[in-house]
Parts: sequence; structure tokens; C-alpha cells
Amino acid sequence: MYCPKCGALNDDDASQCTLCDNELRSGWGKPDKNRYGYVHREPVREHIPSYLLEAILVTICCSPLFGIIAIVYAAKVTGKLSADDFTGARQASDNAKLWVTIGVVIGIIVGVIAFIIGINEGLAEYGDY
Repeated sequence: MYCPKCGALNDDDASQCTLCDNELRSGWGKPDKNRYGYVHREPVREHIPSYLLEAILVTICCSPLFGIIAIVYAAKVTGKLSADDFTGARQASDNAKLWVTIGVVIGIIVGVIAFIIGINEGLAEYGDY
């Protein structure tokens, strides 16, 4: 039996897909044969996010250094996916996510410190009321 969600071949008595854990029912997923009797299935591709938008936003709003590093890794994801290098694409995606996260955290920390310094200098300038 073929899974209707991912197209993976499962045992006929399986209740769940071995690849995506989708619920299977008897009669589902019978292979579609073309006029020559061959079964045509599209390859199963995992969605691997590039985090390019997030990397650009980190570069603009939080931390340019960490954002640029994230952009470099995010750009690698698309190239590796087009070359069918899914392991490399997953690794580049994970690295882009890591650098986006580091950039956001550093940006928040620097923002909070700048806010505290600004408040302290404002109070020192105007004195106590």
C-alpha cells in the first residue's frame, strides 16, 4: 500500500506510514499506472527552510555581523537543494537558524543595555525630582 501523503510503500496491513506516520486505510494509495504499466511517483522531498528573510531582518534590526553570517548559510540552502544535497541543505539551514538566533539574542541584550544606559544618563542629567 502506498501512503497518500508521502508516497512511501508500506505493508498492505499497515495502519500507519513507516515514513511520515500518516494514518493508512485499506484501499488507499493504490499505485497509479500509466499505459505501459509503470508506476510513477514523485520523489519525496523534505521541506528545508532557508531562514533568508529572518537573516535579512537580523542584519537590519539586530546585529549586522551575525545577520550576514546567517545570510551566507541561508543562501547555501537553496544551492544545495537544487543539487539534491539534502544533508548539506539541512546542515546549512541549521547553521542559518543558529546564527539568526544568536543575532536576535545579541540584539536584544545590546538593546536592553542601551535602554538602561539611556535611562541612567537621562536621570543624571535632570537630577532627582
